[in-house]
Amino acid sequence: MSRRFDDVDYVNHPPHYQKGDLEVIEIIENVVPDPYSYCFGNSLKYLCRHMDKGNQVQDLEKAKWYIDRMIGDWTND
Repeated sequence: MSRRFDDVDYVNHPPHYQKGDLEVIEIIENVVPDPYSYCFGNSLKYLCRHMDKGNQVQDLEKAKWYIDRMIGDWTND
């Protein structure tokens, strides 16, 4: 059964970020010495360019996703 385009969550679980059983963020967190800085950089990237792309809200949601992950590092969630 194929998924409808509307059912795809491009912010929390983009299908193009799934590599086997892992999402790319999980691979990065296991390989990069400082995943917190990676999330900081990505949130900044999405904040800086959200007005330059076609879907501003989606890029702001992506920035928030990375910021929420950083908050989780501080609160151990």
